[in-house]
Amino acid sequence: MRRRLFMVAIFLLLGAVLNVAVAWGCAAWLEPVVYKTTGLGGRMLSSRTAWCEADRTMWLVTLSKSTGARRVETRVLKVNADPSVWIAAVTPQELADVGLPRWSHLFDGLPGQVNRLTEITQTARGWPMLAMRYERWSQGKPWRFPNPRPPPVVGMVGGFDLRCVWPSGPNVILPLQPIWVGFLGNTLCYASAWWGLCSTPAPIRRWVRRRRGQCPTCGYDLRGNVAEGCPECGWQRAAVS
Repeated sequence: MRRRLFMVAIFLLLGAVLNVAVAWGCAAWLEPVVYKTTGLGGRMLSSRTAWCEADRTMWLVTLSKSTGARRVETRVLKVNADPSVWIAAVTPQELADVGLPRWSHLFDGLPGQVNRLTEITQTARGWPMLAMRYERWSQGKPWRFPNPRPPPVVGMVGGFDLRCVWPSGPNVILPLQPIWVGFLGNTLCYASAWWGLCSTPAPIRRWVRRRRGQCPTCGYDLRGNVAEGCPECGWQRAAVS
């Protein structure tokens, strides 16, 4: 019993490690693309305008996704805004109904100083389920010439910029904060795959040994007389049949 529990723990650990590796691989190689959501009046929009009642700000929310990657990009359109003049503005609850991920919690923890140059980006990675995420805030205008660069980052939660340890490396941020439903689901999936991979060779090895006239347990040459059992390890055919 103790040995079985130890093996289960080992496979779960391997599943978690592979889960993190896949999420980081998605962060390095996959780039989500903007997808369309249904706007008011049946119009198809790639971005939505959201009204945040807490600090009377108007936000432009753009949703992007691909296999193994999803991103929510927001920037302030107007501060001290009046929602009556924004026909297409929706509340955060309505925005969630048209595709805002549950893990986003976009307007729950806004930065202390919000102005027209505030941008928030939330990104999640993982496969087959989104398993890890990070969030960053930017303040300032993006640099357009001669080399386009995003605005400077003023805060990040749950992410690690790879260039901190590899300055000349790629512009990749590794997610560190787990999305628990996806993380546990992927871990169980990968642990099952590890178990199947490690347990499959044993039956195949026993079958090959029997075909060769060897003991299926230790491989001792029985000269084809498998029915008599193995004098080396004590295996008996009746014990497994």
